[in-house]
Amino acid sequence: MSRLLDPPYSTSLHKNQRSATWVCLALSEVRMHVERIKSYGLLPNHMADAFEVAWDILKAKKKSKPFHGYNPNKHSKKGGLNAKGRAAAKRKSGANLKPPVTTKPSKLKPGGKKAKRRKSFCARMTGVKGPTSKKGKLTPKGASLKRWNC
Repeated sequence: MSRLLDPPYSTSLHKNQRSATWVCLALSEVRMHVERIKSYGLLPNHMADAFEVAWDILKAKKKSKPFHGYNPNKHSKKGGLNAKGRAAAKRKSGANLKPPVTTKPSKLKPGGKKAKRRKSFCARMTGVKGPTSKKGKLTPKGASLKRWNC
């Protein structure tokens, strides 16, 4: 019986440590252990609660990706690279990337520097092969085109 309870549930650990250990396991392992322990009626209430909370967090994290291929360390939620992503690109290849022109085209001065930059980006990016959305979600290309108001 003690073998059944190891590793996610050990009586030698404090209640909070057991919960943290449980939450840290891979999702497939958690699901497997929960089903096995439930079938024997050995799942304590605080563990069931910890599993439910972890499950909700993991579900929420999966749904929170704003576009396909999103990486919070380098992408802006609205599309394109954030400041950290631009800094990483500069370190890697020496590129001096500027932030996107997110101002609406109607608010930009026609023929101005920002308007020309926006127009150039839109012309180049719309010519790139590949879809702007995939399975109902924007691709990085689609998200950046939307952010630049293309």
